[in-house]
Amino acid sequence: GEMPKPAGVVPDNLKQVNFLGNKIILLSNAVFGAPLILAFYLEIFPYAFLLIGVIFISLLYHTYGGRGLGKIDTLLAILLIAANVILIILSKFKFQFSHLAIIIGALSLYVNYNEKIHYKTRHVIWHVLSSATCIFSLLAFAGV
Repeated sequence: GEMPKPAGVVPDNLKQVNFLGNKIILLSNAVFGAPLILAFYLEIFPYAFLLIGVIFISLLYHTYGGRGLGKIDTLLAILLIAANVILIILSKFKFQFSHLAIIIGALSLYVNYNEKIHYKTRHVIWHVLSSATCIFSLLAFAGV
């Protein structure tokens, strides 16, 4: 039989349908617009530029595929998770948003790696929950 693909890797059958098959995943990148605007508003520019990179590479990867882009996409996702953890730590956990960020962030990881959920479905949910995690991490850091 065929070797199972690790979570986060676009299955070959999705690469064949390419842009149209991945349209919902591409569209789900739009949810990162909210934390991007918030990061610029809060003047957390390194975070904002990281989000721009995440959005750009994700759009490229889910449009064209390719192992190289997949590795960069994964690396940027890891960096974004690390940036959220740093914002939460710097918030000293004293604001309710840090707790929401932790819970939603953990849920997003669970969904993304749950292979019982169809790839496109879990990846869209991953984007939505990751975006919410970003928003709550930024709000926690801002002390709102």
